[in-house]
Amino acid sequence: MNKRHSKISLLTLASQHCQLLGYWILYLLEGFYSFAENRYIYQYRDHLGNARVSYAKNSEGTVEITDTNNYYAFGLNHIGGSKGNLGGYQNYKYNGKEIQESGMYDYGARMYMPDLGRWGVIDPLAEKYRRWSPFNYAMNNPLRYIDPDGRGTNDVIIKGPLAQEAFEQLKNSVKGQLDLAMDENGKVTATAVKGAKLTKASKTFLNATEDKNNTVLLKTFEGYRFNEIFIVGGGFRGSITNGVRTVGTNAINPLVNGNMDSVLGIEGNAGTLHEVLEGYMGILYHPGSPAATSEENNKQGYYDSHKRANELDPRMKSPGKDFTGDIRRTKRHGEGGKIYYEDEVFYINSKTNERTSLGKYIFDPQNPK
Repeated sequence: MNKRHSKISLLTLASQHCQLLGYWILYLLEGFYSFAENRYIYQYRDHLGNARVSYAKNSEGTVEITDTNNYYAFGLNHIGGSKGNLGGYQNYKYNGKEIQESGMYDYGARMYMPDLGRWGVIDPLAEKYRRWSPFNYAMNNPLRYIDPDGRGTNDVIIKGPLAQEAFEQLKNSVKGQLDLAMDENGKVTATAVKGAKLTKASKTFLNATEDKNNTVLLKTFEGYRFNEIFIVGGGFRGSITNGVRTVGTNAINPLVNGNMDSVLGIEGNAGTLHEVLEGYMGILYHPGSPAATSEENNKQGYYDSHKRANELDPRMKSPGKDFTGDIRRTKRHGEGGKIYYEDEVFYINSKTNERTSLGKYIFDPQNPK
């Protein structure tokens, strides 16, 4: 089939579908397609996802600005900005959300009132934010946080069975430069120590905790297997993005990572900090990159993100030629003939042949974690 004809037929089909539903635009990554105007409308959005300028080509082929917006901190448009018909692209403004005839924004879970900086109903996750009013927007700090769907904000988050161990290692990695805190939901916040000169690594970590659009999710796990993928210490799990907001994930066993640091002579638990920095570099430079599970995938984000994270922190070292790795798997038989395995990874000093275990863990193939 001719690609051009295919594109036109798909667009026509989409147009008929949207008109039947009463909509006249098709949402795209960089803006919208307006069926009423039969043209693409491009939008410049800022770091919060706010639509600042909408522009398109007119009938003469020259670029024209179709809508402009400037906002107060909590979203009220202080220059008025033209408001189109309900459902038109000019209604998608603050945080990229659609403003209603009532003047409220539709965030999905709740309706938001930008003139008051408050939600119209209580937070459905209010029990997770007990220190805050259930009507507040983004914990009263819209310059730092966003609330994508009316339920919660974004930041650096640690999850999993070894979250506390990972957090303690992070605290040690920025000791004397940043003071860290972690709430009951795993959200990490950071403040610079007064008078401290921040290293590139600490400054980047601070930026990650204050990033308004991106989330670094550090998932902790036990053993060497994360979702049945064999990982020694930490692993790059890629990211998901909608073009404005990106969530990047790195998996880590902080106990193994700490042992690796000891063997390689890495000071201050920099290996755990490296996992956060690597995930953040992936978000900034390779949004939407896949997990590091193959050579092809690694080239799409992991290799560059890993390199950038290493450059941020000179404490990081790789095994290089000084160490080789050895994986030992021992088959065991339990009660009732049940079979399980003991996984153990060793680092071997190439000069002394000294073998150091990074930890021994049980793996049950019938109940993988």
